[in-house]
Amino acid sequence: MNNPNDQINKAAWTLAEGIKDTVIANVTAAVRTSLKIEATEVVKLLSIIGPSIEEGFHRGAKVFERTVKSVLPADTKLGKSGKR
Repeated sequence: MNNPNDQINKAAWTLAEGIKDTVIANVTAAVRTSLKIEATEVVKLLSIIGPSIEEGFHRGAKVFERTVKSVLPADTKLGKSGKR
């Protein structure tokens, strides 16, 4: 994977996945220790949180990509091969 666009997209997605995993783990831990939420409601809550983070990532990805392109040197090859 030598294409800079692919590398940037992979790094951004890895960041989003890390955020999603941490949020889900923290919500789960909070439910186990201090929040009074029924187990069935926790499943529903988590099924909303993960996809919401992914949706936010996809909404912000184009702006992120344009910003990265604008700060990199003009001779850097950033093609359209980094599909999400």
